[in-house]
Amino acid sequence: MRATGHAITAHLHTAHVMAGAIAGLAGAMWVHAHRYLSPADLTTSTSALALIAVVIGGLGSPGGAVAAAIAVVAIRDGVGGHLTGAWAGHGTLLLGIVFLACVYLLPNGIATPRRRRRPAATPSTR
Repeated sequence: MRATGHAITAHLHTAHVMAGAIAGLAGAMWVHAHRYLSPADLTTSTSALALIAVVIGGLGSPGGAVAAAIAVVAIRDGVGGHLTGAWAGHGTLLLGIVFLACVYLLPNGIATPRRRRRPAATPSTR
């Protein structure tokens, strides 16, 4: 981009400021919704869930990251909360299985599904 005359430093600075603003707004909304923030809310498991959502969604895909964040919460809390018997309370294990399946089956994330290869076109004979 620098070769085409774009101001790289300005774009990077703007992107970092916007990311920080969004993260700050999200933190403020969290505190407002729960009325309390404790150090227990900032554990490594919270960071791991965010990282899992980004990897499942596809790096560089905002829509995929949002869809993956919804899927992570739905799998861990929604589906995992309804497991019974020996599987009761193992929502995070189910999330890990889904994570591994997405990594192996959809390496570009859920936002960009794997495309099938088309057979090579054969030259037409006249």
